Amino acid sequence: MKNKTGKLIYLTITLFFTSFLLTFFILPLRMDTFLHSAVICIIFFIALTPLYILIKRSHHEELEKQKQNNPYFAILEKIPEIVVIHQNGMILYINQTGAKTLGANTPEELLGKSVYHFLHPANREQAMEGVKLLEEKSTLDLVEQRATSLDGQEIHLETITFSIDYNGQKAILSISRNISLKKKAREEQIQNEVKYRTIFEYANDAIYLFGLDNDGMPLNFIDINQIGCERFGYTKEELLTMTPLDITSNDRLDKIQETQQKLLEKGYTTFEGEYISKSGEKIPSEISVRILRLGDANYALAISRDISERKKAQEKIKQLAYTDSLTNLYNRKYFKKYLDKAIGNPIFEQEQLAVLFIDINRFKIINKTLGPHIGDLLLIEVAKRLKLLVSEKSLLARQSDDEFSIVIRHANQEIATELSEQIIYVFQHPFIIEGHKIFTTPSIGISLYPINGKDADTLIKNADTAMFVAKTKGANVVEYYSDEMIKKNKRKMLLESALRNALHNNELHLHYQPKVNLQTRKLVGVEALLRWNSNKYGMISPGEFIPIAEETGLIIPIGEWVLKTACTQNKQWQDEGYEPITMCINLSARQFQQYNILDKIANILQETNLEPKYLNIEVTETMAMIDLEQSIEKLNALKRLGVSISLDDFGTGYSSLNYLHKFPLDVLKIDQSFIRNINSDKQSAAIVKAIISVSKSLDLTVIAEGVEIIDQIDFLLSEQCDEVQGYYFSPPVPSKKLEEMLTPA
Repeated sequence: MKNKTGKLIYLTITLFFTSFLLTFFILPLRMDTFLHSAVICIIFFIALTPLYILIKRSHHEELEKQKQNNPYFAILEKIPEIVVIHQNGMILYINQTGAKTLGANTPEELLGKSVYHFLHPANREQAMEGVKLLEEKSTLDLVEQRATSLDGQEIHLETITFSIDYNGQKAILSISRNISLKKKAREEQIQNEVKYRTIFEYANDAIYLFGLDNDGMPLNFIDINQIGCERFGYTKEELLTMTPLDITSNDRLDKIQETQQKLLEKGYTTFEGEYISKSGEKIPSEISVRILRLGDANYALAISRDISERKKAQEKIKQLAYTDSLTNLYNRKYFKKYLDKAIGNPIFEQEQLAVLFIDINRFKIINKTLGPHIGDLLLIEVAKRLKLLVSEKSLLARQSDDEFSIVIRHANQEIATELSEQIIYVFQHPFIIEGHKIFTTPSIGISLYPINGKDADTLIKNADTAMFVAKTKGANVVEYYSDEMIKKNKRKMLLESALRNALHNNELHLHYQPKVNLQTRKLVGVEALLRWNSNKYGMISPGEFIPIAEETGLIIPIGEWVLKTACTQNKQWQDEGYEPITMCINLSARQFQQYNILDKIANILQETNLEPKYLNIEVTETMAMIDLEQSIEKLNALKRLGVSISLDDFGTGYSSLNYLHKFPLDVLKIDQSFIRNINSDKQSAAIVKAIISVSKSLDLTVIAEGVEIIDQIDFLLSEQCDEVQGYYFSPPVPSKKLEEMLTPA
């Protein structure tokens, strides 16, 4: 074979040089140099082509012969790896697998081709360096290479290279495994891993993986993302030594077995719970957990979403549903819910609780007179004062417009009374609202659990009933519920209905109580007092029906009737020839706060032809103190009208000597509660002396009410009191009876 090939090479070289000499010498010497070169190349190609064909054919024949004679070639043809034998880069042998991988139909297509031609440019230099290394050692380590097939497909290979003796000459054996699919799978795995880590690390939620024991209970954290570490306040290293149970709130721990059971049954579950951070902060979370089966063990992948903002929104909605928007206190709906829950708690089976209802007296008058804006601000200030008194064992709520309610837990009557007294005390100081100095008082009703009811509705109703009874008795009154109040409340409703028709049915009339000059014992005036003789219920006490009239607003038309009737009567006595006297008429709080009260009084004086100097308007101290500035302005307007003004019940309200000089008064009336005990109580006597002294210094006429015995007369006379009224001289009497006491002109 070698001899035959050598002869062919010798023949070809001889042919090449002969052609070259002929071309160079036979062709014209002046032929263009480029043309010379081209002709030479063509001749060279023509000469070498037979050589290439002969060599390839002879090599193929020899290779086929070797395959037949050498059993190892049969093995190489069957293995799935790529086997290539090459010498100086030229492929001498390639198996069927290699040919197919490189895109050839048969191995023969690749024989004689350069092995480097198929390598990726980035791997050619590496391969050439490897060939040099094979001169020193017989084997090269496994390397990854990229090759390109005949059709341009990129192939990833793992190749191990050996130096071998091939047909007596040194050659290189390369065995390669096609790892393209493996490489692609690995790249996809890397990409997925990158995507997973990106999602894992940059998610807005805490994501963590932890183990599960055979019962489905959580084991240690296996992995957790950065947001989870930040949220829980631990480092990743710290968390990997812990379990999810270590950061779970106690409330949630009670439900953990139920949750894990659902997880095992369904393979996934979602629930809400609270995690506790390293700093102790509670983190409301929505947790989704799914079981992952890895090998023979169960793991759980959890996504924990911080729902603090959602919880805040829910609390806000709850707050809107259960909170009074004006005062920010709990509202009536939540008050009842809280009371229901408190009563339903087993710890109250042997305990008491108290329900307080607090009414703000004269609020409707304040609201109507000064406007809803001032009324709202007053309620806000009232709420602030009440908040200061309510402990953690109590709950304060706004029940309605001017009513507040309190639940006192673990309370008895003594505790409820103590709180009530504190409430009355904080109302002693005026409320300063946008320059208005407003005085008001509370009326408090109380019901006790379980004495006055065993459910929320009954306790609320009974406390409200007690509050109304307190309201009818005056300012700063506290009333505990009793069964008797139900009867009184029912009577109140019946009287209210009857009172609405009293004017129309002519059931109202006036009695007059004389006022006597203490020095001359002469009748100088009368006080008109309203009486009601109901066709259905008989005589009704003013103490019973006047509060009903005030509450319902019926006092406005009734008060106007009193003014007109009393002025008409006084003018009639004058027309009948009696010596003129002063007619004293009490204005109710609602009347006094009417915006047009001055016009009404002026019109009545004009209609009855009564001179203003014979009309005395009485206002109470507490009524005048509702809004000091406005009261002073209104009283000054009355003075300009020509009527005189009395301050009634002085000393029973705010004892406001500091404000007394600001009122344009003519008369100061000492309340009968002080007169009653002036001979037996030093304190009452001292107060009466002080009032008389102050009145004298302010040039006011002093009248003592409720004078019943001679000892009182003597005391008042010694202190230079001006006038008195009371049963000592005469009780209130009808007009005809009073005429007997009048002095003819």
